[in-house]
Parts: sequence; structure tokens; C-alpha cells
Amino acid sequence: MKGLLFSFFFCFVALKVSFAFQTEFSSITPTDSIRIEAMLGDAFKTASKSPAKAMMLCNEALVLSKRLNWPMGIAGSYSRKGVVYYYLASYDSALGQYYEALKIYERLGDVKRQGAILNNIGLVFQSKQEHEEARSYYKKALEFSHQLKDEGQVAGINMNLGIIYRQLGELDSAFIFYKSSKKVFEKVGNRRSLASVNNNIGMVFLTIEELDSAEAYYVKAYDLAKAQDNLSLVAQTLNNLGKVNAMRRNYDSALYLLQNAFLITDSLNLKMVKFEILENLKLLEIDQENYQQALAFQSQELELRKLIFDQEKEAQVARMKAIYAVAEANKQVVRSQESLEWQKRWNEVLIVSSVFLMAFVVALWRVFKIKTKANKVLKVLNEQIVDKNNEILTTSEALSLANQQISSINNSLEKKVEERTQKLKDQNNKLIDYAHFNAHEVRGPVARLSGLLLLIEDHPGSVSDEEFRKRASEDIAALQDRVNKISKVLNSEDWSIER
Repeated sequence: MKGLLFSFFFCFVALKVSFAFQTEFSSITPTDSIRIEAMLGDAFKTASKSPAKAMMLCNEALVLSKRLNWPMGIAGSYSRKGVVYYYLASYDSALGQYYEALKIYERLGDVKRQGAILNNIGLVFQSKQEHEEARSYYKKALEFSHQLKDEGQVAGINMNLGIIYRQLGELDSAFIFYKSSKKVFEKVGNRRSLASVNNNIGMVFLTIEELDSAEAYYVKAYDLAKAQDNLSLVAQTLNNLGKVNAMRRNYDSALYLLQNAFLITDSLNLKMVKFEILENLKLLEIDQENYQQALAFQSQELELRKLIFDQEKEAQVARMKAIYAVAEANKQVVRSQESLEWQKRWNEVLIVSSVFLMAFVVALWRVFKIKTKANKVLKVLNEQIVDKNNEILTTSEALSLANQQISSINNSLEKKVEERTQKLKDQNNKLIDYAHFNAHEVRGPVARLSGLLLLIEDHPGSVSDEEFRKRASEDIAALQDRVNKISKVLNSEDWSIER
């Protein structure tokens, strides 16, 4: 029974060790982690320009992380894949990858990365124009950022929330979040983000037609963007300042600002901003009733729209090709994962089979050992039983002899008892005779002496001294004779007394 229990215990321990081997001995090493992080870093850098390459890197990192059983690498791979899908405008796929990453970070308790993923999910919903969902995830991300006391991340999320509220038309809320982020950006010295938030605040004031406030914030944004050599933001702020001056009917200033913005966007090939500037230039000329010039701007606008449309089609085709390439890469990953899973299961089968075989061998060995030990014990017991039997036989013979001796002794004792009894009877009879002798023979002399003494005491002088000595001597001699007779009888075997 103990051997069987030991075998089951050994089997259980071996299984635990075998599965621990698959996890512990597949642990991440510093070299592996550096390699995975490098692949994910390259994937992030190439996500916008070469999404297929970026996805290939993400998949390689994912397969390696799963093989090494490294949750952080797995979550990072899903997160980077979400970024690639985001740049491909495949928003649902991006959300799927972000959700997978979020589940792992929640299990690991990584608060910082949970906040970053929630912020990215908010960006995806914002791009899908699902503002309520975006706002919900931004607020969740904000809670984590406050928990970490990460002021920079809090400011970035506040600015995103400000954009959402502005798009929802909730300008007061938008202004509150913009101001909150502006305060932090000023504190930490993030001038690039500060330029963006000033531009966004200017847009809020422009919407409610508080032109002075809008212009003040646009100027701050322009100065900061120019100091940072952020030409894209410089062009946007010039365009916004042009709109402010157009609304004030300062047409010359507006034209100057819009033309400068147009030159910057043309050099940077910022087509969407350029399109917006052409629209503002057209409206400016219409307000001045310069219809010919307005028509010229409209023509440029149409050409640019066609160019944007063609490029968008090309980009769409490129995105479709990239998505196809990404899908093929994912299929390859799935095949690799299936192969890896099959190999893992096969290894598990081999390990379990080996463990049970070892357990069976151990059980057989234990049974053999127990049987051998039992045989030895039985042999010793048999020898002890034989010895005990011999001892019993010897003891039995000794007891038989002792019984015979006891029987003989008993017979002898009975005879002696009879003899002793008879002797005692004889002695009792002799004692009776002695008693009779003592009562009659000894008492006579003693009585005469006693009477003689009483006579002398009672009648002094009635007996002469000579007569007294004579009678006393006779009685004492008689008494001595009786005593000698008694002594002689007592010292002899024959207690018969002579009268």
C-alpha cells in the first residue's frame, strides 16, 4: 500500500516538475528581452511608413515572447500591433489588439501601461468619431495617470479630452481640460505640447467669436511653434490667425497670413492644411467681391482635392496591400503558433508518458523490494518458529520428568505424612501421660513442701529445724527424681514414663 501511495506521489511530483520545467526553464533572459524590445521599438518606428514590415517585427516578437512565456513581451507585441492597425485605419483590428494587451497588463497589475493602452483605445474611438466611447476610455486612462502621479500623461489625456469636448460642442468643458493641460505643460517645460494646447484654446475662442482671446492664444502658439521649428503647427496657427483677421475684415492682414501659411504647407506638402487654407483664401476673396481671384483659388482647390482623392485612393490601395500583407503575416504567425502548440502538446505527452513509465518502474521496484523484504522476514519467522518448537519440545520433556519427580515426591510425602501423623499421635498420647504424671507425681512433693512451709509460718516452733531439713530433703529428693525422669523421657525417642 505504501509503495502504491509512494508511486502516486512520485507521479504527481514529477508532473509538477515537468510543467514547471516548461515554464521556468523557458524563462526570459536579458538577451532575449533586449531582442524583443528592439524588435518592438523598430516596429513602432516603421508602423506609419512600412506597416507590413512593422507587423512582421511584431509577430516575430510575439512568437518569441510566447515561446519564452514572457507576458510583458506578449502584451507589448499586441500593443504594437494595435499601433500598426491604427496607422492602417483598421480601427476594429487595432481595438482587438489593444484589448488583448490590456488584459495581460491587468493580470500583471501594470498600472502605467494600462493607462497608456486605455489612452490609445480612446484615440481609436476618437478616430472612429465615436466620441462618447473615446471620452469614457480617456477618463479611465486619466484615473490611472492620477494614481501614478504622472503629470505629463495627465496633461496629454486632458488635452485629448479637451479635443473630444470641443468636437461634441461642449466648449466650457473643453476649455477646462485645455487649461489644465496647459498648466502642466508650462510646469514641466513641454513647449511643443504647450504650442498645440494654445492653438486648441484659440480654436475654442474662435468658435464663440471671442476674437481677441483667440488671437492671443494663436500668437502664443505661433511663437512656441516657431521656436521649436514646428513648421506644420506654424502653418496651422498662421491659417487660424488669417481666419481671425478675415472675421475682423482686416483683409490685407488676413491675406498676408494665409499666403505665408500656404507657402509653408506647399513646401511641406501638407495637403489637408493646404486645402483648408485655399478654402479660407477663396472665402476671403468672395468677401471682398474679388470673384475672379476666388475662382482661381477654387480651381486650385479642385485640383488639390482631385490630387488628394487620387493619393487617398493610392493610399487606400497601399493600405489594402499592407492589410493583406499583415494578414499573411498573421497567418504565418498562426501557423507558427499552431506548430508551436502541437510541439508543446507532443512534448507534454512525452513528458507525461515518461513520468507514468517512471512511476510504473518505481512501483515495480517497490513491489519487488517489498516482496524480497517479506521473504526475508518470513524466513526469519520460520526459523524462529522452528526454534520455538524445539524449545517447546525440550520444555515438554523437562515438564514430564518434573511431573514424574513431583508424583514420586508426592507419594513419598504421603508416606512421611502418615508416619509423622502416627508419631504425632503417639507423642500426643505421651504428652497426656506426662500431664498425668505431672499432675500426680510431681505435685505430691511440691504439695508436701508447701504444707510444711505453711505450718512453720502459721505455728512457728511446731517443727524442729532438724525435722524440717529432713522432710524438706526427702521431698526435694523425690521432686528431683521426678524431674530427672521427665528430662530423661523428653531427651529420648521413647517418651514412656516409669511410674
